[in-house]
Amino acid sequence: MDPRSRPSIDPRSRPLPPTLPNPPPAFLPTTGAQTQRVFVGNLAWTVSWRELKDHMKTAGLTVSRADVLTGADGRSKGCGIVEFDNKEAAKQAVSMLNDSELMGRQIFVREVSSAERA
Repeated sequence: MDPRSRPSIDPRSRPLPPTLPNPPPAFLPTTGAQTQRVFVGNLAWTVSWRELKDHMKTAGLTVSRADVLTGADGRSKGCGIVEFDNKEAAKQAVSMLNDSELMGRQIFVREVSSAERA
């Protein structure tokens, strides 16, 4: 068969290449039983997990994990989850960082109750 006689393939019909799996969402249980999470809303679309984590650290707290929630298309949903080592740190983050500014937007920080985690 002559290679020049092959039918043309529409590039839109080709399957997408495999992608790396996303890290597990922040709302899935973790191994630490004493961890506490906060919900952060009204994030700018461009805020990364690292910028969110650094902002939470400005309160002098140790942040275990920070995630910016994204849709199936990979775009930010404008909110995130931040995990601290204990409930006291989470409460302190709420009191110190609620209504603070991150990348030009006033964010809100709320504790995630155990009922919302399940």
